[in-house]
Amino acid sequence: MVNDAAEKIIDMSRDVILKENIPTILKKYNVRDIEKTNEKLLRIINEGAIIRDGEITISKNLYENYKSVNILYNVYPIKNEQGKISGTVVSFLDITDRVEKQNKIDYMTYHDSLTGTFNRSFFTNEINNIDIKENLPISIIMGDVNGLKLTNDAFGHLLGDKLLITAVEVMKKSCNENDLIVRWGGDEFIILLPNTDEKQVQKISDRIKSECENERIDSIALSISIGYSTKSSIEEDIMKVINTSEDMMYRIKMVESRSQKSKTLKVITQTLQEKSFQDVEHSKNVSKLCRIIGKEMGMSSKELSELEILGDIHDIGKVTINEDVLNKKGVLNSEEWKDVKKHSEVGYHIALSSPELSFLADSILAHHERYDGFGYPKGLKGEEIPQYSRMLAIADAFDSMAGYRVYRNKMSKREIINEFKDCSGKHFDPKLVKVFIDKVVENKWIQDIYFKVDN
Repeated sequence: MVNDAAEKIIDMSRDVILKENIPTILKKYNVRDIEKTNEKLLRIINEGAIIRDGEITISKNLYENYKSVNILYNVYPIKNEQGKISGTVVSFLDITDRVEKQNKIDYMTYHDSLTGTFNRSFFTNEINNIDIKENLPISIIMGDVNGLKLTNDAFGHLLGDKLLITAVEVMKKSCNENDLIVRWGGDEFIILLPNTDEKQVQKISDRIKSECENERIDSIALSISIGYSTKSSIEEDIMKVINTSEDMMYRIKMVESRSQKSKTLKVITQTLQEKSFQDVEHSKNVSKLCRIIGKEMGMSSKELSELEILGDIHDIGKVTINEDVLNKKGVLNSEEWKDVKKHSEVGYHIALSSPELSFLADSILAHHERYDGFGYPKGLKGEEIPQYSRMLAIADAFDSMAGYRVYRNKMSKREIINEFKDCSGKHFDPKLVKVFIDKVVENKWIQDIYFKVDN
């Protein structure tokens, strides 16, 4: 007897199935370990034993394409009154969906969802199976993608994700087929290289570095700092080999990361220049104004240099703002204004990610705070606001008032002075306003740049 479900699974008519025996039927499919499976089935049938929840995988020819089907089967003998075997009941259940779902769960458990590489859970579970005598020598590469945080902060996580995916593609291209790439952390990867000695791992590391030089992701150069080590004897602790690789990688990263961040910072500046020439001119002017204010306050040469840098990069966070918004004529709507207000926080994170600029991060973050506490993003008040930020706020506001803007005409010297007087103690530090009005505003450079044609 053959029911409808058996016909469907086996993909044969009832009449054909009844004329064949089970081993003959199975041979018509690409059954894994067919000989062992047939042998086991025949033995069970002859002995009258029972099989519960046996599994086989068959390949069915569907429209000239073979599809794997997972079968759960049970075998029960039929015995007559004398207890002799007179037949066998074989039941089949198509469990393909169940197996595919479990495979997906297993894949997600042991793979990184972004890059498709193995994850740390895989490493933890499998390292003892990899760390065996047959795989010696085992080499370890530890790689760290440089500038990921700076890229995320300046250009968004989508570009940062592309950076990671490209890094994995480079590693796969450079490694051997049996090498295992594991995402170790956010920007860190480990490559396990069985049967790879010191000379070979050095060549592979050099190949990765060389391939990186050919990769650019939206103007961002790919850079991976690499350390490596080799386990030659079974007595060596694999974790110590990993630590040696990691130590080497961090030593190299101290040099390479600084260089990569400088390159990324240059790309950020160039991107902002391309988006808005007006903002570039504004930053140059604010840089000069900050130095003039600092000089009138008797600051040191070091402080004057820091103020110049601050003025030049204070709006670097605007790199994430849409070009149309940056150059919009007229008043910004609420959503556009919301995006613009984020630039001081974005700039803070960019500066914090760069060793050369991190000391200015707090000043960038606070340059839109108000002396009366009604500014943003933190609502700092009075001298809670860093001194550099209070100075920058005046230079920033002056250039905006005295220079041409797409959304309004420039103001006269008298109008600007009156505006600063009105905003003293509100927007601006009153002591700095007094210095600016009494000493700075009459500076020759300011007169030449801003007021030469004023009446």
